[in-house]
Amino acid sequence: MLQNAFEQISKHLLPQGLFIFDMNAPYAFETDMFTQSDRRPQQKLQYDWVAHYDKQTRLCQVEMTYSRRGENGEVTHFQETHCERSYTMNEIESCLQAGGLRLLESFDSYRLVPPHARSERWYFVASKLKE
Repeated sequence: MLQNAFEQISKHLLPQGLFIFDMNAPYAFETDMFTQSDRRPQQKLQYDWVAHYDKQTRLCQVEMTYSRRGENGEVTHFQETHCERSYTMNEIESCLQAGGLRLLESFDSYRLVPPHARSERWYFVASKLKE
């Protein structure tokens, strides 16, 4: 699936264009960073997230419940479910290349340093492979 996404991006990327993107790193899933909540009364939007990470499939499903307080004080509740797969750095680089892209650089979240074992998020810069 990831390779297919990269193939489609490569088709639409100009020859000198860059594809810049980010992904959650495996460490974030393995340490349950997506189970969290913010129920502070002063917040207009409050939430509870409960994550379920399967180490075998490397799929993380996050059940998200939100409460939003409107201007009139009325509270609206809604839910979302997000599902995301964890990839290794090698898998990402292989999928980029098979999809027609070349990895130029990768970074740890919010910093211009290389990713490491405790990176929560990875940032990538890729270009189109020469045809």
